[in-house]
Amino acid sequence: MYANWVTFNLGAGKRQQVEEMGKKFRPSLEKMKGFESVMFLGNDETGEYGALVTWETKEDAETAFQAMFPQLQDAVKGLVKEPPRRVLFEVIKA
Repeated sequence: MYANWVTFNLGAGKRQQVEEMGKKFRPSLEKMKGFESVMFLGNDETGEYGALVTWETKEDAETAFQAMFPQLQDAVKGLVKEPPRRVLFEVIKA
């Protein structure tokens, strides 16, 4: 299993915007091959928000990232000071 961890800073107090983005993106993610789960996370004080999405395979994670990242960039355009960041992790089951 693999996980895409994507973070971005919208500024403090933007939880509602992130909740709306989550509602917009969740259905598309759930329909993609290899989807396992998604969690949206945030720190409303610092403005740092993100999504952790798990996938069956590395290839599923890569394909999903390539498909969804441009949509995320459009969604946060003009709201962030720097582009969203992504890290790919292999999930370690201990």
